[in-house]
Amino acid sequence: MFQVPDSIPAVNGSMGPAAARQRGSGKLGQWLRANPDIADRLQVLEAIADETFAAHEGALGAGTTARERYDNAKAALAWAAKDAEDAGSALSPQRRKDLEANIANARVALDAAQQRSHATNRAQAAARDAVNTATVKANTLAPDTEPRLFKFPARAKDGKVRLVGVGDAADVVAKQLAVLADLKAEVENVRRAPLPKEDIAAQLLAGLTSDSKLRISLNSRKPEIVVPVMTVAAEPSGDTIPTAPDALALLHAIFPDAVETAVLRAVDERYATVSLALDPLAKQDRLERLAAEILAAERLIAEAVLIAFSKGGQVIAPPPGLSAEALLGIE
Repeated sequence: MFQVPDSIPAVNGSMGPAAARQRGSGKLGQWLRANPDIADRLQVLEAIADETFAAHEGALGAGTTARERYDNAKAALAWAAKDAEDAGSALSPQRRKDLEANIANARVALDAAQQRSHATNRAQAAARDAVNTATVKANTLAPDTEPRLFKFPARAKDGKVRLVGVGDAADVVAKQLAVLADLKAEVENVRRAPLPKEDIAAQLLAGLTSDSKLRISLNSRKPEIVVPVMTVAAEPSGDTIPTAPDALALLHAIFPDAVETAVLRAVDERYATVSLALDPLAKQDRLERLAAEILAAERLIAEAVLIAFSKGGQVIAPPPGLSAEALLGIE
């Protein structure tokens, strides 16, 4: 287990924050020097991005070597078969078996190298994205904003010391990523949640009542019955004009009770498979609570990533999409 410290140690405290140095005497550099805790975090993020870039370059080189070995293994079989043919004989079964085994082993190594290359490429992109996200946010705060640093509480309400999680940093990141996945799935469910059934039914019935009326026209030489019409789009202009008779409204005008019963039955059937329905205020409250929980999980991930590198030299690429607040450790 590891505990969240009050601040992230600088990679090389004697040299000062790398982020501030690299940005010279500009407004951002001055602001970072005035906020060393944030500058240290940026420095660690940049160092992680450098390490992931180097890892990807190494993976690309290993992939090239593995590809050459695989191609050479295939060529060796072709050459051996050709040599045997030129000598007027066939390649022995054992020799062919050995060469084909070499090809299979080289293919396994190549596949592993390609997977490693893809993984390091994703890690490199995520680490660079984290640096960019944090830097853009820092730029918006510089030069005059005084940020409020986020502090993990030293003790929880039960009196126990607040820990990032059980196990090493990678374990913490994996667990919190699972938490994030569940939270984001819940966010999507909440966003898609329709209004409660009662609200939808009331809206539909109100629309029927207001539109479904038979009217008598006395403007012509003989009286006429005016039936409800629906608004349709006129082609090709796209203008909307009321031309088509509204069958449901007409039915409701003649058989109001039967139509309303049918509408309510249809609403019940539609909501039989709806697991979540929220009014606008409840939806907003739920989304705000989920946003707070997502930020809390992102903060734990960011701390684990930064602590792993600054304390133990362990490179864990920040997962994509972490907020600038979590990365910079600010409110």
